[in-house]
Amino acid sequence: LVTIAVSTPASAGTDISACAVTSVALNAVPATTGTGAWSQISGPSTASFSGNVPNATASNLQTGTYVFRWTITGSACTPSTSDITVRISENAN
Repeated sequence: LVTIAVSTPASAGTDISACAVTSVALNAVPATTGTGAWSQISGPSTASFSGNVPNATASNLQTGTYVFRWTITGSACTPSTSDITVRISENAN
């Protein structure tokens, strides 16, 4: 008998656009098998995450475009990744 662990593919959620903020709430799909973790791929400042949970807050953001990656690892499957783009614009006033 062979048991195969099936995990939901990583999904970082939808892209985010915000104005004059320093943090945003992320909204990835939770891992059904294994563990999810956020990482930063690019951006004008180094973001910090409130934890490796799907709904973590990304903080220390400045005006610009960021790419964050949600990675699910630790299951019998190959790691799965999904990216989200976060655009922070200056205050319109």
